[in-house]
Amino acid sequence: MNRFAPLIAEGFDVATALQQLAGSEKLYLSVLAKFTSMYQDLPDVIRADLEKGDMVKVRRDAHTIKGLAGTIGHGALREVAAQLEQSAAAENAAECVPLLATFRETFVRVISALQQVVNE
Repeated sequence: MNRFAPLIAEGFDVATALQQLAGSEKLYLSVLAKFTSMYQDLPDVIRADLEKGDMVKVRRDAHTIKGLAGTIGHGALREVAAQLEQSAAAENAAECVPLLATFRETFVRVISALQQVVNE
């Protein structure tokens, strides 16, 4: 578990995430690496979609991250993504703006912790 110390320090529930993945550290690391490479620019993508008024895409991306945050074991990211998804589904752009700021802060910390583990 020492390898996952940066994740635990950032609030990841590594034990539960590993349980969901049949205890496979190799699979967990693979999921973390894919998450990091595929979604590292997502806050900027969501901001651009929000500026365009594409609430469907904002909702879809927030929904995707909500599920993945659950898979990788980060409850705070899952929660803020769920709030962003709900606001986008309600087409409430004014509410999405501060939620996106919170999402970005959390997301940046998550990506930073993931990079420490994945690039080890």
